[in-house]
Parts: sequence; C-alpha cells; structure tokens
Amino acid sequence: MKRKPTPKRLINSVTLASIGVLTTFSVATPQAEALTLIRNFVEASEEFPGMSEVYAGDAPSNAVGGGDLVDIFNTAADIWEAAIADDHTLTLNFGWAPLNSSKASHRLVDEGGTPHRETEASIRFDNDESFSWFLDPTPDLNEEFQDLTESTQDLGGGAINIERRYANTVADSLANGHYDLLQTAIHEIGHALGMSNSNDAYQVEKEDGDVDVTSPRPFEDSSIPIDGSHFPDELEQTLLWGGGLPRSERRYPSEVDIVANAQVSQFTDVNLDLVIAGLANTTSSNPDLNCPPETCTGMGADLITWSVSSGVFLVLLTQADFPTVYRLLAETLQVNWAPHL
Repeated sequence: MKRKPTPKRLINSVTLASIGVLTTFSVATPQAEALTLIRNFVEASEEFPGMSEVYAGDAPSNAVGGGDLVDIFNTAADIWEAAIADDHTLTLNFGWAPLNSSKASHRLVDEGGTPHRETEASIRFDNDESFSWFLDPTPDLNEEFQDLTESTQDLGGGAINIERRYANTVADSLANGHYDLLQTAIHEIGHALGMSNSNDAYQVEKEDGDVDVTSPRPFEDSSIPIDGSHFPDELEQTLLWGGGLPRSERRYPSEVDIVANAQVSQFTDVNLDLVIAGLANTTSSNPDLNCPPETCTGMGADLITWSVSSGVFLVLLTQADFPTVYRLLAETLQVNWAPHL
C-alpha cells in the first residue's frame, strides 16, 4: 500500500497540574476473554528457553532504585494485558544476561495458530554494567516524574495518540540520568506481541514499509510507518521507536503501539483508553472531549490550562468539578462535547 502523507499536528492541547504525583494505569471494564501473559523468571545459571547455552545471570551491581526485576516485569505485563483483551496466551521468559552494551533483547521462541501469533518469547535485560538501570521500587506509580506528555498525529485514519511519555524527574530522584527498566520491559513485551522481525505475520505485514490498519481495529485506514521492527524517527515519541529509549524518561504504550501490534497479530478487542488516573503535570495534545468523566485523562487534577492559538484559559478545580469545567471550556472554544454523566 502506498504510504499516505502525514498532515501537520493539530494545535489544541490541555495541561493538567497538581501537587500530587500518584499515577497508575487501569482499565474500567473487565473482559470475559483476555490476553494472558505467563511470566517465567529465569534464575541465575538457568538456560533461557529457546536459546541454547545462553544462561541467565544476576542483577547488575550498579543498578539504582532498589526495585526488583520480577515486580517491574509483572507491572509491564499487566499494562499490556489491560490494553489487549483477545483470548491469547503468551509465555514470556525473562531474566538478566550480558548483552554487550545493548539494553535488552527479545527472542521469539515459538509462534503459530490462527490467527498467527507469537506464543513464547525469551527476553534478556543487560547486566554487564556498561550503563546503569533505574529499578523502580514502586513500578505501578510514577512519582519520580513531574511531566506527562501526550500528542496525536493523523496517519490516515484520524488523529491517533502517538505519545504517553513521562519526563522531568523530581529533585534528587534516582530515575534521573538512568535508564528506566520498566519502560524497557514494556517495550520488549511489545515486540513479543507482534512487532518482531522473527514473527512470520510481521514479515508479511512489513513488506510495503508500513502497518496498514484494517477493520474492525480502531483507526481503520491508518498507515503506520515502520523501520525494521520499530517505528522511524517521525514517530520518535512512541514506545516502540527505534532510536533507543532515553534516560530519565518513562514511556507507556501509545495508541499507535497498541494498534500496530493488534494489526500484526490480528487482535480485535483492544483498549486504547489506558487511564492515567492520578496527579501529575500533564500536557495533552488534542484531548478527547467525548471521554466519560470518570476516565478522562488527568482526573483529580487541581489546575487545568487549555492552550490554543488565540489564548490561554486557566481554571482551578477539584476532581468533582473537572467534567463541568472541561465542558465549559469546550463550549467556549466551540468544540464538541458529549458528557457521559
């Protein structure tokens, strides 16, 4: 399929700020079927499944934060289980191993079935101390970071979220200057869910240089550009960007990350509304004005700033007031608002 041009980004944005920092991802409605990620920690001296004579080691001694790989990996897996509700089981073997300065590596172990999907993978995280990891002791929270940025692009099927990215670490946080193991774990599991050069289904999808989104997946007719098993620099804010995940940041799956994997692996029951239910300084490009109040990004914030080319609106509010103020701002800016009260 011929790649479609990418229009310029829209300019509307919403900023939410408060003095709190507790932030988690959640899903509002339980599903009868679900993605099941079986997590198998490979202990030191054990061989990685599917990798002959490749053995796991211990955690690197120069890691900071005091967290544990198992807890961090479980949090990463939970996030992807919240994003995909199709009935599929994927076994993920994971552990520490020297990788010669590469931060992490995903290896497909087995694949198959109808639809064709990866069914087992081995994921290694580098322990050769060529750089330092941040091991978050509270991986389900984001209190180390002050700013969350979200943005959208139109890739042919409407404005799709391409960025859910934390940055600007708080003073004295050990996350500053180190590589966040949580975002790397989320990234590698993303490869296991579809976007892997070893995956036969991905080899077919990548032939024309993009992932072509088809119904019944959301953002039908989007053409998501790819570079190898990653996204190119034009989507550098995504989780699965190929340029390497920076220090002092934490990225979560954007809608592009979720939809691309859903297309490759033919998942159809996806949840794109991973709720950031907490208090952080948040900048959202083109926020969804039709979200139910209980799931709107930034619920619980004390300050909302809606910035547009013609001016800035600044309003103090409580969590209970948020839907009302959001609606009033929408009316002021003459955009659509459909509250679900």
